[in-house]
Amino acid sequence: MTRVALAAALSLPLATAAEPMKPGEFWYRIDDKAGKPQGYTRMVVTAVDGGGTRVEWEMKFAWTGGNYEETRAAEFDKDRRLVSASGGRFGVTLGEGKRDGAKFVGRTRGDADAAWKDGAVEMKDPSMSELGFALAATMPLKLGETFAYEQVSEMDSLQLRQTTLTCEAEEVVEGIKSWRFTRKYKDDKGPGVRIWVSDDRRMVKADWNGIVQTISASSTKDLYKPKPPAFAETKASTKEWLELEGVIPAAPEVVFDWWTKGELLTKWWPPEASVELKEGGKYELTWKAQKWTLQGTVKSFERGKSFVFTWRWNFDAPEIATQEVHVAFAAEGKGTKLVIRHGPYKDTPDDQGGRKGHIRGWNQFGGRLVEEIVK
Repeated sequence: MTRVALAAALSLPLATAAEPMKPGEFWYRIDDKAGKPQGYTRMVVTAVDGGGTRVEWEMKFAWTGGNYEETRAAEFDKDRRLVSASGGRFGVTLGEGKRDGAKFVGRTRGDADAAWKDGAVEMKDPSMSELGFALAATMPLKLGETFAYEQVSEMDSLQLRQTTLTCEAEEVVEGIKSWRFTRKYKDDKGPGVRIWVSDDRRMVKADWNGIVQTISASSTKDLYKPKPPAFAETKASTKEWLELEGVIPAAPEVVFDWWTKGELLTKWWPPEASVELKEGGKYELTWKAQKWTLQGTVKSFERGKSFVFTWRWNFDAPEIATQEVHVAFAAEGKGTKLVIRHGPYKDTPDDQGGRKGHIRGWNQFGGRLVEEIVK
């Protein structure tokens, strides 16, 4: 499909050729919704031969109970066509690939110990990786200007998403005249990612649903202060069954409700949740923008004591076994000792890689649970 055909299919005007981004090294501070510093982003923009651009990205931030570290790099040509991309987390490369004619050929893996999976997807130009939000700095700075492109998720099994960038307002950020853009996926009903671009084509600010990064005149690296995890593995934890424990500052009955009531779940875990608190009832958690749904079933529960549900994703292949999550609640001091037992896992690279990913995931969301409960 040509650029004209793609724009027509989405009923959008065709954007002009890419304007060059301002080259250089740029530092940003990362703040939470309350404006509290959490970490930093470093972005390096370099012009390449033929009018293209290379963007290198490093993001690190921390919150109560968890930390996140991500690196990405992407190169696109003067017509905003993806040339190459790579990405990783916590110092481990999890995806990489490059253009081969009309295809993006690459490989991805879920963890350092997981096997690489080769793949190739047909790209509809213009195209970009998950650093596509940076394309806002290449667009005409004109209210109402919209640009449609196809995103290749270099760390997400080369998933393709139709994406738009729209110039929506002219604002002043940190004393800098800026143009506010919104990046949205075609099937995303949420607010999208907002990006502010200056007249000289620097990315001044970005807002990922409350994770806000703002440009700084100097290095912000010292803002990243890694924090201890919310949960630690117990002595009973094995390769087959992961067991984690931590203390939550609330009574067991309260913490139980935060796991089983949809309106509380969405404050710390998924954007959408549907729970039928009965044996055999559904426990469905949805990330609509990513097309992810945890299709769980309630197996048993006792308020303030235990909660057991099955763990299976909508994208799991039929041969992948359904797992279970056992959550135990017990009073400890003025809080709750929470024990999560997740499994079973096979002794294979893929399953053990998934186990490591679940440790990080439970700590990430467990930290958010603590932050929300103490508000």
